[in-house]
Amino acid sequence: MFLICIFLNTFFIFSCSSPQSGNKGNNELDTAALLQAGRTRDSLAAMNAIKTWWPASMRNHDKRIAWWRHARFGCFIHWGVYSGPGGIWKGKPVHGYAEHLMRIEKIPLAEYKKEVVEKFDPVYFNADRWVKRIKDAGMKYLIITAKHHDGFAMYNSDVSDYNVVKATPWHHDPMKDLAAACKKYGIKFGFYYSQAFDWQDPDAPGNDWDYDNPGGDKHLFGGVHWYDLHPEMLKRIEKYVNGKAIPQIKELIEKYHPDILWFDTPSKLPFSENLRILQEIRKIDTNVVVNGRLANWDGYHFGDYQNTSDRPAEFYPVKGDWEAIPTTNESYGYSKLDTFHKPASFFVRLLAMAASRGGNVLMNIGPMGNGEMDPRDTIILHRIGLWMKVNGESIYGTKATPLPLQPWGVSTSKNNLIYLQVF
Repeated sequence: MFLICIFLNTFFIFSCSSPQSGNKGNNELDTAALLQAGRTRDSLAAMNAIKTWWPASMRNHDKRIAWWRHARFGCFIHWGVYSGPGGIWKGKPVHGYAEHLMRIEKIPLAEYKKEVVEKFDPVYFNADRWVKRIKDAGMKYLIITAKHHDGFAMYNSDVSDYNVVKATPWHHDPMKDLAAACKKYGIKFGFYYSQAFDWQDPDAPGNDWDYDNPGGDKHLFGGVHWYDLHPEMLKRIEKYVNGKAIPQIKELIEKYHPDILWFDTPSKLPFSENLRILQEIRKIDTNVVVNGRLANWDGYHFGDYQNTSDRPAEFYPVKGDWEAIPTTNESYGYSKLDTFHKPASFFVRLLAMAASRGGNVLMNIGPMGNGEMDPRDTIILHRIGLWMKVNGESIYGTKATPLPLQPWGVSTSKNNLIYLQVF
């Protein structure tokens, strides 16, 4: 792949809108009534936000997201106690996302604590080394899992003792180290937080093998909003959001001052609750960037930008700010079963394609349970960095191309220049 730079006096930028999604109801009367009640609740929440606090929260949208638009390339890190087993449970391979080990194997919480949490001791973790490699790869921001679906906090949480400092033999706060290293190397720092699923909390969606929970695993990938069919769960969900999710998000902001917050699986929590979480964030920090997977309703999001689906390989024209989340392996968390890692050239091409459509790439890696990066990821980061040192100008701060799709590759634009990425 090589790069050609063309000087232009004027050009125009265009983009296409993606289709908006909708919800499908059930033909049975009682189910339809419950679903309609849920839609009414969510509609009222959306209208209330639009009429009250949300417009004010978006007044500085362009200012707070300016660094993100310029960055174009970031590092996503899925790392937690699940990285220890690495997709192996009781000597047998567990297929699927390695970070979903507890759900896939239906591991009781008590056993997960004993066999996974209490054995997590990543003595080779070195935040400075991690962030230096990320910087050398040409990445401008880092987002790491502060709490994934297992409900375990990878930081020193005052809200829950179920955290890396108090519940593991390591007794160390890696987020404090990473925040400091990112500041040292000029990397924007942020957190992934699983607001919808929490397999430790009895009132949160997700765990139906330890708890009586109609919002359990059988609905994890279902299309129907389970909470609309079980309105009796709304009080329990509210208890979880008030007692754990919002307090932990608040302490992440107040303790570590992140530049960005990244949320997931919005359809697994009532939209009204997701929107309430966003409102609380805006009360605390009007400058933190929030992705679109938090408050997403009927195809519209209330965040600062939207995301693609997991593990994208191709992109379609999207209006507005957006971000792709490819991963080097076939999981997101570290998996000992992964025998294939995508080559650096795959991500270079993906990065050029995303930038040509006005989007970012948040490339995921899954460090090992001992605290070291997977050596294969280290090689990928290094090789991408070699390309970015020469060609980063054609990525950073660029906008969507004004040119139609070409058979030879893609292009990006900046000021009065067009950069041709020839594959």
